[in-house]
Amino acid sequence: MTKNEARAFLFIMLLVSASGLVIASLGLVSAQAFDFSVSLNGYSISLAPNHSGYIQVTAALVSGTTQNVTLTSAISPQDGELSASFAQSWGDPSFVTTLIVSTLNAQPGNQYEIIVSGTSGGLTRRAPTLTVTITCAQGACPASSATLTTAIVGQGSVDPSCPSACSEAAGQMVSVTASPAASWMFSGWNVTGTTCSNGLSANPCVFTMPNDSVSITGNFKQYQTLYTSYAGSGQVTPACAGGCQVPVGSSVWIVASPAVGWQVSGYELTSGVTCGTETGYVCSFAMPNFPVTFQVTFAETTVTLQQTVVSTLTIRTSVTTVTAVASASTSTLRVTTMSVTVMGTTETSTFFSTSSASVTQTQTNLITQILNATTSVASVTTALENLPLELTLMGVILFSLVVIATNLTGRSGHRGSILCPRCGFNNPNARNHCTNCGEPLKRT
Repeated sequence: MTKNEARAFLFIMLLVSASGLVIASLGLVSAQAFDFSVSLNGYSISLAPNHSGYIQVTAALVSGTTQNVTLTSAISPQDGELSASFAQSWGDPSFVTTLIVSTLNAQPGNQYEIIVSGTSGGLTRRAPTLTVTITCAQGACPASSATLTTAIVGQGSVDPSCPSACSEAAGQMVSVTASPAASWMFSGWNVTGTTCSNGLSANPCVFTMPNDSVSITGNFKQYQTLYTSYAGSGQVTPACAGGCQVPVGSSVWIVASPAVGWQVSGYELTSGVTCGTETGYVCSFAMPNFPVTFQVTFAETTVTLQQTVVSTLTIRTSVTTVTAVASASTSTLRVTTMSVTVMGTTETSTFFSTSSASVTQTQTNLITQILNATTSVASVTTALENLPLELTLMGVILFSLVVIATNLTGRSGHRGSILCPRCGFNNPNARNHCTNCGEPLKRT
């Protein structure tokens, strides 16, 4: 690159840099130069009392980049009889909105001034003053007052009491309060000509008096007291142990809920009141014009079932006693006692092995006595909570009695004696010779 070319290139670079600075400076000036204006499409308006008027407001961009602008209004004098609001109170210029002016209860002949301003950051712009004059249309002003009529249904009162109509200033805030008589309750309003701002069921009813007449009626319903209670384990709904206020003629539904293992066994209701068609544990009826008491009784559902088994067993065995003449022998009573415990109950049985009588033989001939031993098992009664186990135990008892009876028979002290052929002496089996004369014995 030659010197001239280098100089030309340097000159161009300096020119471009200077242009950038100039453009940046112009942009800064442009940002700092934001401006806007606020204007109305009219600067005077005439309105009748309790009427509204509409003025168009324009916020226009004058210079710079658009920014958000907020509109406000100031009324003079501020006597509360004039109001002003915007359909859109903010936006980026340019935008158009509406100023709504309401005269409320302003008196004819009064005059007001409204100043509309726009603010953006620290910049404020105002529109020329708007003058509002209160006049009567076609020379006749609407009535500045209207009539309020109040009434009641049922027993109670309302305040203010205006059965023949009362005069109320239009635009004034009105409050009507209902007061029920004893055993009555407030149930709501019937209103024509306006609406209660807090709802038809609220007490008091608050509204702004319009130019036209208003009629408002307070409704009262009579009530009686319902008492509910229960005996046993469970609960009853509604729970009105201390008494609940129920409107006369309204439907009452009482639900009894027993606890686990319990059931409804019955209920008591005030004479003259009966439960309607019941579903489950529900009692329903229309509330009469006298107090009602309802009590439900819960009973346990657990039932203990018992079965009784009676078993009687008699065992009879024969015992033979042989006694020699001119000798005396005594048979001794042998008593065997067995105790059996079945399901917590103890039963005792007594077994006789021989007779308790003693016999003395004085004759020369042989005498044989047959003695009977009898054993009885008393009746055993128990709850069969486990039938297989009970039957098994009963079988064991019966088997034991048979074994005992068999042993009784086998233990007779005089069974199997041998008589001596020579002298007739009674010899026990264990001997081979007669113990009286020494004669050899033959077993029979």
